Amino acid sequence: MSSHKSDRPVILMQPGPLHLFWTTGVFYIWALKKRFNLVLVVPEVYKGNTLFEKITSLQEVSRVEFLPEHKKFLRHFVWAKRFKDIILEFEPIKLLLHNESYVENQYLLYFANNLIPNVPCFIYQNGKMTFYWKEDFIARNATRLELLLVKLPIFSHNIWIARRIIKLM
Repeated sequence: MSSHKSDRPVILMQPGPLHLFWTTGVFYIWALKKRFNLVLVVPEVYKGNTLFEKITSLQEVSRVEFLPEHKKFLRHFVWAKRFKDIILEFEPIKLLLHNESYVENQYLLYFANNLIPNVPCFIYQNGKMTFYWKEDFIARNATRLELLLVKLPIFSHNIWIARRIIKLM
């Protein structure tokens, strides 16, 4: 992999879980590699994936930063320091994130916005909305309600109210 020091600007990309890398991330790399140095920030599970390593070397990714897996509480301290260091080292002109809800992406957004004011961030979603969104929504809420009733039996006497509400949606 080439060094990140060059005359090309840096885009920092967090493609999400490995399966999402193959659905969109790899195509973004292919489209952006000639104009930008690409720095990927990926979970540690990417490490050792021979196909991922081959793609990133062939596509001339400047650097791959692997996020170590830690216990949930410790992870926040490690990630905060790591993301701050990554932003300061590479000074990206743009961020490309697979969503804004993953904790990793929230750290990246926070440090990028605080250390490089007005850095643009492009967020893309890999999901597809179901054609039957109303039925899907009702089924998901019914499942959540059933789980809640199992965990909190105190609410079981209000089950008929909750089911009526779900039917009205």
